[in-house]
Amino acid sequence: MTGDSSETGKNLGWRSHRHWIFAFAALLTTSTTVLANAGTPLMWAGMLHLVFGNFLIGVGEGLVLAWVFRLRKIAAMALMIAANYASAWFGLSWLQSQFTQSLDLELYNAWRWVWIIVGVSYLITLVLEWPFVALCFLKERAWLRRSLVGCLLVQTISYVFLFGWYWGASGKSLYTQGVIVPLSEFALPNGVAVYYIGEDDGNVHEFDFGTRHTQQVFHLGSTNTEDRLVVLPSQLDGGPYGVSARLETDNSDEPTLREVLGGLREEQIAFDEEWDRKTEGTWFNFGRVLPVGGMTNSIWEAYTGYWPVEGVTVENNQSKADFHLAFETPFAAWYIRNAAQLPSGQVVFQLGEDQVCILEPESRKVARLAFGRGPVVVLLRPSDVAPPSTDGMSNTSAVSASSN
Repeated sequence: MTGDSSETGKNLGWRSHRHWIFAFAALLTTSTTVLANAGTPLMWAGMLHLVFGNFLIGVGEGLVLAWVFRLRKIAAMALMIAANYASAWFGLSWLQSQFTQSLDLELYNAWRWVWIIVGVSYLITLVLEWPFVALCFLKERAWLRRSLVGCLLVQTISYVFLFGWYWGASGKSLYTQGVIVPLSEFALPNGVAVYYIGEDDGNVHEFDFGTRHTQQVFHLGSTNTEDRLVVLPSQLDGGPYGVSARLETDNSDEPTLREVLGGLREEQIAFDEEWDRKTEGTWFNFGRVLPVGGMTNSIWEAYTGYWPVEGVTVENNQSKADFHLAFETPFAAWYIRNAAQLPSGQVVFQLGEDQVCILEPESRKVARLAFGRGPVVVLLRPSDVAPPSTDGMSNTSAVSASSN
């Protein structure tokens, strides 16, 4: 009777613990949605994994080792809990702070690198957690072979779970729903120019859509990623508006403004009629995407969000259908800022800190125009803005800009 009672007690105890484990797993699953307003799902997925998820995964891995290799449950669970916290806090933090930071991630290679990093992180996990698995087999026969097999087994199971966990919380629609193409395959309208701060030199450059040529138009020397170009009332002759550089200072409420281009009219630029004389930096320049010239012939409207996972949302005014493009993963994330919409419906925007890109809503094509930040779109001659063409051979004169 004693043996039966003991076994019954163990079963009841396991059932009780199992209920708590399932309840906690359900909490982890739902928390990313419930708490999304206080951050992104990926932020919460990472925090819950690092703080609580490692405990549950360690318990699960320890139980699998104990069941498959007939090891002591308590010892196996304790060691695997320690293994998961060690690999998560030390291994993956190194992966994010050292390995990924050394990569030159950009629009055309980031998705490939994400998959490479997924594989690398799996291998790192195997290496970091194997010593803990080996301790589970201490004084066991054929401990080396069995520990290697056991490590491969439990890490594969848990990694599949973690992959699904982070996949569901990540923003990957830029690559899964967007169509990334080289600029040579992109149709650009004539009579349009994008002015931006160059990534390499911090000076103001002009990219002419008609000729597809880039030239420096103003020596600025910007070094702060918050710096951007803005449309403001002009202090120069020739027109009521101009393009100014908004340069960050120690007091973000009092930036330095330097006009770099004047002589513009309202039909040439995107200007916020509700401007309250406070010009935010790049970080806070999101929301409804203003149309260049105050009107658009397009059926599309666009909005950019604060978090990287919010990206850009584009809605069809006729069908009310919309789509969303964003990029936020555990290894890399890009916010979308400084966006403007052309009369043709195309959207020019800043991707991350140093890429100026263009989106075609109809085809969902995305291409990079230049490496830089803080773009402003100008219609060079509004009456000459032509439908998109792919040859890039039309001749369009640029708006003259002063250069220091």
